[in-house]
Amino acid sequence: MENLKVPEKNTAFHYYYRDGSNYKLFGKVILQGALTTEEKLSVSKHLYNGEFFIPSALGLESLPDAEGWDRGPDDHPFHTFDEIEDTDLKPSSDAPTAQEFLQKLLNMNAIKWEKAASEWDKEPSRETGRFSQEPSGPFL
Repeated sequence: MENLKVPEKNTAFHYYYRDGSNYKLFGKVILQGALTTEEKLSVSKHLYNGEFFIPSALGLESLPDAEGWDRGPDDHPFHTFDEIEDTDLKPSSDAPTAQEFLQKLLNMNAIKWEKAASEWDKEPSRETGRFSQEPSGPFL
């Protein structure tokens, strides 16, 4: 009988960003390793108001940063948790493991989320992306 190796399950964390003008970006990160059902159910208990988080506090990249958006007056640091599930997909590069992600999340509370948001407010704005180009074309 052949020695078949069963692939290790990983964890897909789905989330999205919605700015004040309702522009949306959707994303997911594949974390190496699987979480138990109990661990998956505990995720929302540690998010700000049960659904919001700041990616940098969990070792993830913000979706507007990944897209190269400039920060505008409608932007904020909070992303919204969508779902978490097992997957056979390969882990995302530079993503934390599922256990590293979970430990960072379990360490958070409302005060720490608010502190992370105030730190985001102090970061300098970027000069490339969504609104950095001068309008051009026949409609000016």
